[in-house]
Amino acid sequence: ELPAQSVRCSLYGVVPSESGAWSEKALELFQSTVEGAEASLIVHEYQQEGVVPRCAVTVDLEEDGHVLDAGSVLVADGLAEVSRQLGQPTALAADSEEAPAADSEEAPAADSEEA
Repeated sequence: ELPAQSVRCSLYGVVPSESGAWSEKALELFQSTVEGAEASLIVHEYQQEGVVPRCAVTVDLEEDGHVLDAGSVLVADGLAEVSRQLGQPTALAADSEEAPAADSEEAPAADSEEA
């Protein structure tokens, strides 16, 4: 049996501002924010669910000597809000059945299914 090849990630402490699912605009903003950027993932929560592990992360990007959290970019644009329950996973993928690969970076610098 092969070890896990990816980890499902969600954004820690932020949730979609509408309808419980990330809008296409939020997904596009997240992708354009992290694409090509040097990012650090900070794992806040980790749990093993069956074969695929899950974690809730913040994605820190360095820009002009400052650290920028990718979740705060979504909040600033009105596409996300700070979660009432910090760390509660929410899906970053529009369809929570689709989970980006850990190296693909749909869940900030990592894949994200439920973030």
